Amino acid sequence: MISDHRSGSATEPLFPVRVAVSRTGVAAHLLRAWERRYGAVEPDRSRGGQRRYSEREIERIRLLRDLVAAGHSIGSIAHRSTDELRELMAAERELASPSPVDTPVRERRADTLFHEELGTAMSAVEDRDTASLRALLGRVALSATSFGFVQGFIVPLLRELGSAWKRGSIGVAEEHLASAVIREVLGVQIQAAELPGAVPGVVCTTPSGQLHEFGALLAALTAAHAGWRPIYAGPDLPSVEIARLAESPDVRAVALSVLHPSASSSLEDLLAEVRRATPASVKLYLGGHPAAVRTGTATPGFSVLESYEEFRDVLAESASLLRVDT
Repeated sequence: MISDHRSGSATEPLFPVRVAVSRTGVAAHLLRAWERRYGAVEPDRSRGGQRRYSEREIERIRLLRDLVAAGHSIGSIAHRSTDELRELMAAERELASPSPVDTPVRERRADTLFHEELGTAMSAVEDRDTASLRALLGRVALSATSFGFVQGFIVPLLRELGSAWKRGSIGVAEEHLASAVIREVLGVQIQAAELPGAVPGVVCTTPSGQLHEFGALLAALTAAHAGWRPIYAGPDLPSVEIARLAESPDVRAVALSVLHPSASSSLEDLLAEVRRATPASVKLYLGGHPAAVRTGTATPGFSVLESYEEFRDVLAESASLLRVDT
């Protein structure tokens, strides 16, 4: 075992797992797998047996995260010292296209990380092989960073499913079977990413007339990885019901996904109704179709999000809302 990545001295501040998850973007279940299966990280333990991470451990997790996103398997790098990981990461950055902005490798290459897996997934869809599709999604979820799974795999897969349906290469049956599997896997991932203890809640849903739920599901998974408790309420939720959920004491935000602005006679009126009915202390976020984004921009009280990455960052920046065990 590489000893240099154990947490530091007794005087060094230590943080609970929810802080490590929030600051690195690595889901709690994936972090546990890296620790137990590969010995990649060795956190300290509190008297009650809770894992505690030092600043050095958090840095190491970030390095592992970015290197996995750059194409390295966790098994091939878990045994390396932190200094070796830094050197490997520096080499990866040199190979990447030069940019005046130091964009993380995992974000520059998110659209190409799972090219082969996407092809395999579409083959399984065309063959109606739901078992293989389910197993593939599980493997990718385990090997990817939390954001890499959402932005680098699920989002492109959903786009490809839509394109394949429009081209006629798959039918409604294949699209429905694939959607059911993706919905199931996302539900499992959301549950696996949930953290124990008191954390702020965010309601994730679509408003009335919006039947496509994947935007809300992916928002829920993103929120879970950011250290929040997602409250996924399904699609097509009336404004009054959204407001009822938002009245819970631990709910600090509502995230709405809108794919088809034309599905509502007046999206602007609908959003305004949500704002009026929802407690003023609850933040409202909107993402989805570009036309919906424009409508949201014109609606007082809504913050418009153009990507899951932006949603993740907004939630992560709200660290003061996280109730951290000490």
